[in-house]
Amino acid sequence: MSPRFALKRDTSHRSIADALRSVGADVLEGFDADLFVRFRDQAFIIECKSPDQVSKKSGSVRDSAIREKQKRLKAIFGDQYLIVMTSEGALRAVGAV
Repeated sequence: MSPRFALKRDTSHRSIADALRSVGADVLEGFDADLFVRFRDQAFIIECKSPDQVSKKSGSVRDSAIREKQKRLKAIFGDQYLIVMTSEGALRAVGAV
């Protein structure tokens, strides 16, 4: 049997999931993406990135911080696949604020 390893989560993961739940969103965790979210009859796949993975120059997540699976999810799900760095960013992205 192969050893099991705990998933490494970005530092923003817990606060983002909690913020989404606080506005009534259904949130699933622990798959290839960080969060699967249903809010106001819309579904989103949310990838949580730590603020240190953001380029100071461009303000967006550095390409090196995005794994191949994440790029594939974005290609498949388009605007329903979101990358967020903060709780506030997640709430804005799903239209809660």
